[in-house]
Amino acid sequence: MTTSLRRLIAAWGLSVVAETAGLVALMVLAFETGGAALVAVFGAVRALPVLLVGPTVIGRSDRGRRERWVLGTLLARALLIAAAVGFTLVDRPLAALVCGAGASVVFTTHRPLNAAVMPAIARTPAELTSANVASAFAESAGALVGPVVAAIGLSVWGPSAVLTGCAVLALTAAGGLAGVRAVGVRAVGSGAVSLRGVAAELSDGFRVLRDPPLLLSLTVLQTAARGILLVAVVVLAVDEFSLGEPGVGWLTSMLGVGGLAGALVAAWKVSSTRLARAVVVGAALWGAPMVVVGLTAEAVVAFAVFAVIGVGNSILDVGSGGGVPGLVIAICRPGLRVSLCESTQKKARVLQAIVDELGLPVQVFGCRVEELLKLRTFDSLVARAVAPLPKILLWLKPHWG
Repeated sequence: MTTSLRRLIAAWGLSVVAETAGLVALMVLAFETGGAALVAVFGAVRALPVLLVGPTVIGRSDRGRRERWVLGTLLARALLIAAAVGFTLVDRPLAALVCGAGASVVFTTHRPLNAAVMPAIARTPAELTSANVASAFAESAGALVGPVVAAIGLSVWGPSAVLTGCAVLALTAAGGLAGVRAVGVRAVGSGAVSLRGVAAELSDGFRVLRDPPLLLSLTVLQTAARGILLVAVVVLAVDEFSLGEPGVGWLTSMLGVGGLAGALVAAWKVSSTRLARAVVVGAALWGAPMVVVGLTAEAVVAFAVFAVIGVGNSILDVGSGGGVPGLVIAICRPGLRVSLCESTQKKARVLQAIVDELGLPVQVFGCRVEELLKLRTFDSLVARAVAPLPKILLWLKPHWG
């Protein structure tokens, strides 16, 4: 793997650590300032601007060098987090929360930009596959390490110190990307993106989501569930379980534990030719554990349940071909970690081009599924017309656990 790819992956891992640690610190700050209600408002302020910022940034990146856009997002986040630290120190928590929410909004553009840069740096399809695997591991590890770092920082110092560390991490990641240059990527067009164009793209996207209604309903419900989970983490850790501020970090870290565990629990993998079934499985792994927490209200149960929630987030589309159903799932369920596996290199390159054009946080593996599953596993496997079902089951038999 090239040095540039290693730097890109390391920067992504540090970015995830900074985001998850900063989120814990900001949730604690919001709860200290205005209780659960302010945590909910903070979650909304983080989520709503993404609808506009994501398409705008991804659209502009097509007209410039994407590695510079990745670098720019890291520098912008470092600046916003540093501003949040300053506002915290002068006792302006609301302003600090707005800056922190802005940093989170910018973070949502990092993953699709990162995925778009990697194919331009990788020298071979095999190297790109390895880079995608390493990137996925870095993300899962970062989701675990970040909350743990926040928990330790909150127990010793406080939110402002944790946020300072996050700003340093973002700057460190940016420094690592300073020498990275994507080969063969050139600017297209003038770089101008109109608000009317962004609005038209959003409108087209919502029209696609209207049918089938099940997917739209699940998309809305899981988005709401994520917001509820944001509030529940703080309330459960501080009020219900009396774990104090560090408890928010420890409880959040279990989502990262679940993400790593999901790659090891092969018995949870499901092979399906039906899109709705795969989507429902992912939603069930999110919703059912939250019901268990509500019924038991026990700290030990909550920690185990949050790990389960972290598991139900990754899906592999086997023999993706034209991207169905994998790309459809990625569009309709942005909360899932969707990957596409296609052994025909020409088709894999087309899939990567589609992913880049749509700005989707999707990984494309240009190899046989048997080879990929030796390196990592997934919570769900979906396939459409890649082979007769008995043959698919025979391919995947060694990986059922």
